[in-house]
Amino acid sequence: MTYAYLTGAPPACSPACRGGQSARRHLLASHGITVPEHLAGVEQATAMRVLDAATVAYTGRRIATSVAVCHPNPPEQIDGALVAIWT
Repeated sequence: MTYAYLTGAPPACSPACRGGQSARRHLLASHGITVPEHLAGVEQATAMRVLDAATVAYTGRRIATSVAVCHPNPPEQIDGALVAIWT
């Protein structure tokens, strides 16, 4: 959801393909989160997890600096817990 929020549309390529990973890496870099293009010794699936972790870092920074947006807004309450997706 973060990539769709940043670009205004869902990503064109899956993160499972190199093109999808490249697009996500460049998008994160344009927002200050750098992920190396070549992760030596890392398999394709693991590279996707590295991008997932970088996306969490990006969103965490937005939450910490009070610029993140929650969906839905306000968050739902389920069993006493506030539930939302942050971008």
